[in-house]
Amino acid sequence: MYHSRNEYCTRLRKELAELFPYTLIERKAIGGWRFSDSGAERPPEKGWKEISVGYRWDETKFPVWFRTSIESEKPEDGERLYLKAVPGGESLVLIDGRSFGEINVYHQFLDLTEFADGKSHVIDIQTVPKGLFGTHLPDPVFEGAELLLQDRSVSCTYLDFTVAIEVLEATRDEFLSEKLLKIISDCLSEIELPRSTDQYFKTAPDNPTLFGHHTYGSVNEIWQSPRFEKSEGNRLTDNYRRTVMKAREKLASNIASLRDKHSAVGTVHVTGQSHIDYAWLWPIDETKRKIRRTFANAVRMMEKFPEFVYLQSSAQMFMDLKENDRDLFERVKEKISQGKWEAIGGMWVESDCTVSSAESLARQFLYGQMFFEEEFGMRSSVAWLPDVFGFSWILPQIMKEAGIEYFSTTKLKWNEKNCFPLDLFLWRGLDGSEVVCHFFDNPLGGYNGMLNPEAILGTWENFQDKRVYDKTITTFGYGDGGGGPTER
Repeated sequence: MYHSRNEYCTRLRKELAELFPYTLIERKAIGGWRFSDSGAERPPEKGWKEISVGYRWDETKFPVWFRTSIESEKPEDGERLYLKAVPGGESLVLIDGRSFGEINVYHQFLDLTEFADGKSHVIDIQTVPKGLFGTHLPDPVFEGAELLLQDRSVSCTYLDFTVAIEVLEATRDEFLSEKLLKIISDCLSEIELPRSTDQYFKTAPDNPTLFGHHTYGSVNEIWQSPRFEKSEGNRLTDNYRRTVMKAREKLASNIASLRDKHSAVGTVHVTGQSHIDYAWLWPIDETKRKIRRTFANAVRMMEKFPEFVYLQSSAQMFMDLKENDRDLFERVKEKISQGKWEAIGGMWVESDCTVSSAESLARQFLYGQMFFEEEFGMRSSVAWLPDVFGFSWILPQIMKEAGIEYFSTTKLKWNEKNCFPLDLFLWRGLDGSEVVCHFFDNPLGGYNGMLNPEAILGTWENFQDKRVYDKTITTFGYGDGGGGPTER
């Protein structure tokens, strides 16, 4: 019997999923929570009341606040401490009064390792009973929070194999896929894990393929599934852990050899971003909260991953942040000076470019560039309008006068009837002014794109001018309050 590539990938994922529960060494519930429905944008000084897990709060009064404190000793080398909280909506997490990161459906874990120092730290969570696109979440419930201790090496092994399987799924090179299938299968077979029935029941709740909708069904879809209790963690013994490390090293060595035999045909440069609509499915006050949550996540990512670069347009957003969270604004400003954060666009907001008059567009760039120069000591050279419906032919002249040399968008890729024929070209305006244009088409999300093999390969395949230039770009991250890029 011959199996399709998808079937092989499904089998490999199910095998790999047995390793995932061992990425979690320890799980500990966080108690001592207090609650306030003051509606304030900063943690209130008084008016708190004690609550417990399962507390239902009034959806008409928001934002609400949750508060507790934690104290944790420094983890062993190779271990990371994460916070998982489910407060009942989109949330901003503050540690000791400083904005730290966002919790939502895409950002479910926050790395608190730097606060595991044996000292007490205050956690404040600001929550609104809304989904990412303004959807209302009725009858919100505080479902609790946990501290999770992660085995970093086992987690990285899991991710390495996951990416290898994703490449196997995405590549159109049949010869490469055959080699990858053998490499992944051989390396996975090196991993030895505990096989007792008791251990199976202990790890089952954390196995990502046993619950949900999968090709071959799942535990919660059978006639009467067993009852699984959430484990307190699954630490591998040294003997089992050594087989995991051996498998990872073998995979890395084989992939390196494979890469040498399959030379690259081009380059896709990636940068994080999070497009935020200023006024769409929520009021301006919520936009300002989305900015704060998203920018806190971006700064946190930069501090954890030195190679991470993030771009953000719209001077108005930076001004709002300066007014609402001066401490976070100063941290963003520092990242801009370090070259890790690119303040892009040169405009006050990502404005309409078809209905707006020439004077209005000129002032967009005038006030945007003035703000960037006054606050950051620089002007943007790139106009970034990923979500604008149309571009007037007067733009090149106005852009050049504002110091803009380059222009990028993905919006022309949305046309259902006429495919724009170029991705790299000179755009000449009415007066002869020219700007360099570079478009990209990430098939998984466009400007709020995914960052996985399918997205990267698809972006490269969609690049129409690869014969002229062998480099293109893509941006990644969840937008409109999604919090931008995740660690994954």
